[in-house]
Amino acid sequence: GIGQPARVLQGETQLEGALAGLTARGELELDTPSGRRVVAAGDVFFSSAV
Repeated sequence: GIGQPARVLQGETQLEGALAGLTARGELELDTPSGRRVVAAGDVFFSSAV
């Protein structure tokens, strides 16, 4: 759910943060330490301890 820790893998790139929601286009919004990121594609993993 919203606020849940998540990890996104996009090829060699990895993002970690908290799920913030979805855009109107269905993209994942992820709150990371460097700010909110919008992810259109990637492998998403949810965990209680990312």
